[in-house]
Amino acid sequence: MSQRQYALKPRVALEGNAGEECVLVDTHSATLCACNGSAWIILNALKDGATTEKMVALIASAFAVDEDEARRDALDFIYRLTAMGLIDEKS
Repeated sequence: MSQRQYALKPRVALEGNAGEECVLVDTHSATLCACNGSAWIILNALKDGATTEKMVALIASAFAVDEDEARRDALDFIYRLTAMGLIDEKS
């Protein structure tokens, strides 16, 4: 099991609430990204830092999907956030 921990960079702001319109704001580049429900769950977990396994468990529980699907979704989202320079990885 992966014990890598990820956290949002301080320049990332989250606006909205689950079930409403949710937005990620990169205050460095003024980029806005609309978020779906699974993204919002992951982003909120990343505010204080979260392992891949924690994100998988949150997604699997919230959307009643199996862990393999939740893991694919979480890792894909982490990859995208990393490519945008919005998260830090901690070993």
